[in-house]
Amino acid sequence: MTYSRKRWYNHLSCSKNEQNEKVLKKMQDVEVLILEELEKNPDVTQRDLSEKTGLSLGMVNLLLKKFVKKGFVKLEKLNSRSFRYILQKGSKRRVKRQ
Repeated sequence: MTYSRKRWYNHLSCSKNEQNEKVLKKMQDVEVLILEELEKNPDVTQRDLSEKTGLSLGMVNLLLKKFVKKGFVKLEKLNSRSFRYILQKGSKRRVKRQ
């Protein structure tokens, strides 16, 4: 069975709401994983986060921008090209609730 058929069969077995819930759950898990990595090592690079989560570099960048905007992460500029991401207290708990 080819990949496209598997995807098609999976599509038949789930309703749209179930699919959306699965995607949201997976994204929430990835967001928590990123926050945990930032908690362990604030000097971690976006490329490292991309490799550890399996997301593209652009998606990691987008999620980090979202975290900064929501106040989960504070951005500290080290030099003209480098940043440090500082996890704010209670961030993981707030992501899990949403």
